[in-house]
Amino acid sequence: MSKHTLEKIIKARSILVTTQPFYGCLLLALTVEEDRTGRFKTMATDGRRLVYCAAWVDGLTELELHFVLAHEITHCSLGHHWRIGARRLKDWNIAADYAINRDLTAAKIGKMPPGMLLDS
Repeated sequence: MSKHTLEKIIKARSILVTTQPFYGCLLLALTVEEDRTGRFKTMATDGRRLVYCAAWVDGLTELELHFVLAHEITHCSLGHHWRIGARRLKDWNIAADYAINRDLTAAKIGKMPPGMLLDS
């Protein structure tokens, strides 16, 4: 496990606890794990874990990491994992990403990294 990357995530989460306590405090409930399978190219959550690709996280600025952490925990706070029903996972996640990113951008939570989905 990349100790540097994990420390970067923990620091960003700690900053969010003080600057954006809604997101920061919720993030404390997730176990942080590096993806060693190569399955995840960015970051993801299943509602219990926050799984990350170390190389991708290392390429983020501090403000971009704040945005991404808030993005992931918003999936949990909105119950996306439990509300999927019979929908196709990929389509459901894309729709959720558009909604989350619009809201986080409007609220000026960190800075959205390039390549994330946004259609204001």
